[in-house]
Amino acid sequence: AGLYVRHHARSAPPAAIFDKLFGGATSGASAIEERLLASVSNGGSIRDALDDFAKLETAAPSSENLLRTEAGTTLLDGRWLLRSTIAASVGDDESLAATGISNAVNASGIVVDASAARAPVQEVDVGAGRIGNEIRFAGPFGAEIIVRVAGGFAPDAVNGRRAVVSFDTLDVFLMPDGAQAQRLVRAGALFSVVRAVRPALTNGASEESWLDTTYISDRCRLGRGN
Repeated sequence: AGLYVRHHARSAPPAAIFDKLFGGATSGASAIEERLLASVSNGGSIRDALDDFAKLETAAPSSENLLRTEAGTTLLDGRWLLRSTIAASVGDDESLAATGISNAVNASGIVVDASAARAPVQEVDVGAGRIGNEIRFAGPFGAEIIVRVAGGFAPDAVNGRRAVVSFDTLDVFLMPDGAQAQRLVRAGALFSVVRAVRPALTNGASEESWLDTTYISDRCRLGRGN
């Protein structure tokens, strides 16, 4: 379960987009969204975050055709700050509130720490059909180390709010202060090894990795996946 906030503010989309995506029922969701963002900023509990998650998904669920419409993909496209994330143990059917790992990103069985001081970024590039998760760490002499996990995605054949993802690339970059990032390591084969040696680690339940966008506004979105 993850809460994402748009990385760079942009002009509000036409009201017609929200009408198509939510049927105009967004007034109650706004207050819940504000409370959830405040709770995350103030270090609220996992239980409280999950409760507000569920309330937002009920008040203004994303369109079942989110990834099949221009309005939906326009809203989803871009770079998003990951403000809160909970990764459950693979194959665990118990409550996320009880078994979740706070501040972690699970990518095809590779759980990457996302608790760095700088908020991780998830980039959704609809045109290229790619999703990438970026985590930044402080490096030596003012440099930054960037770890990026990425893969291709396509809409699920049945569920139009679900992106079926195939992670295929793990990159590590060094970005000296004020300079362009330089790739240090590319380890895409790691995902193939995980799937071949321990297929259950891919997601614990099915043969595909997926991400559902269960709520989305111009400012934030909620996602659930495996």
